Amino acid sequence: MRVLVKIGSYEIMVLIDIGSTHNFINTRLANQFQLPIKHTAAFSVRVANGEKLMCQGKFEKVQIVIQNVPFSLTVYSLPIIGLDMVLGIQWLKLLGAVVCNWKTLTMEFDWGNQRRHLEGISPQSLQTASLTEISKEIRQGNEAFPICLHTKLEKALRAVPADMQQLLKDYEEIFQEPTKLPPSRGIDHCIPLKKGTEPVNVRPYCYAYFQKAEIEKQLKRCCDRG
Repeated sequence: MRVLVKIGSYEIMVLIDIGSTHNFINTRLANQFQLPIKHTAAFSVRVANGEKLMCQGKFEKVQIVIQNVPFSLTVYSLPIIGLDMVLGIQWLKLLGAVVCNWKTLTMEFDWGNQRRHLEGISPQSLQTASLTEISKEIRQGNEAFPICLHTKLEKALRAVPADMQQLLKDYEEIFQEPTKLPPSRGIDHCIPLKKGTEPVNVRPYCYAYFQKAEIEKQLKRCCDRG
């Protein structure tokens, strides 16, 4: 379940995860907020994809606000990707009894002598991102994967103007994938070499140089005797 959380004037994306034992914050984000770190003994954390990440510090009394509900938490530094913060069992234990509806993505609990109600963010459909947004994500350490979709020529031609389609059809052989060397032309371009120049590329020998020299020496000796 994802929720928007405020740290000061910043709004970040947080995952509420019952499978996480601790609260974690993105190391890059913690550095950006200049949170005072308290170094701890390093320990490894296994994330959802099975990868192990190293945690080497924590931040105490981090003030966050979740939908107008304030909390003061201890969070651990972790180089997670795609999320700003993870709230796990370490936070959920503070709430006591919690009523969750995973279908509507809601949580209800008592906090500060009041009944609190949190609503998660519904999954969003794919949206077109601008080049500026993509560049920003990459600068922040997120990953981008280019995907190229190949379509058949008939489908591609549907988006081509009619006059251009006729031109492509008239010279269709030009766009065919070559299967042999180009034909001989009236003028063949070449690179002239100076007289006496040795070939630039020679066939490699299967023998080391000293073996090649010995073979040539013995062949010459046999030829002289013959």
